[in-house]
Amino acid sequence: MSDADKVLALQEIDLALDQIPHRSGRLDERSAHASVSAGLAAARRVASDAQSVIDASGSRIEQLEAEEHERVTKRARLDQQMKTVISSRAADALTAELRMLDEERSVADDEELELMELVESETAKRDSALADVERLTAETASAAAALADAEGRLAEERDALQARRAAVVAEIPPGMIDRYERMRKDFGGQAISRATGGHCGACHLDLSRAFLDDLHHLPDGEFGECEQCGRLLLP
Repeated sequence: MSDADKVLALQEIDLALDQIPHRSGRLDERSAHASVSAGLAAARRVASDAQSVIDASGSRIEQLEAEEHERVTKRARLDQQMKTVISSRAADALTAELRMLDEERSVADDEELELMELVESETAKRDSALADVERLTAETASAAAALADAEGRLAEERDALQARRAAVVAEIPPGMIDRYERMRKDFGGQAISRATGGHCGACHLDLSRAFLDDLHHLPDGEFGECEQCGRLLLP
């Protein structure tokens, strides 16, 4: 294999290495892990939100029950006063207060009933979400393990490519390596290609017949530069 062919082989290894990060980002296992993780986070939010409603409703129910206790105490006091009242005016005032207590109690009872129904529905929602959390926690752990395994395989592939690269680089003259590295940087990763079917394999533009003839008559181990894009070119 000529030095030029070795540079082309090096290019293939470098292109494969360049693809490793992109392939890592597009792993099916990564998508699966992201999906199940998002589901777990959503289930936790549902459970947390439901618990917040339950707690707030419970606090309000306790407050309503405390207010009802105060009303019962006040009503007992008013009932006792009604037994000793003499004037009709005082009786009317006491009756109005008792009526107001009854109205307050009716409104409070309706609110408490609504809150109890809300607690029941939110408890069911919370319990369902907690069951999802338990299931999705296990699925997330499994997905994380699968992702780690896939990433490990890619790391092994990267290490093998880097070992091959080091071996190829050791067989290429340093000056040729330097030229390749500069052009690889200038051309966004691809510095060298072959002329195939009358066009450059990198930019895919047509090459003149005279250029192709010169390219095929280059000394063994040398390469030309594409007359269209300037990349290193082999016949």
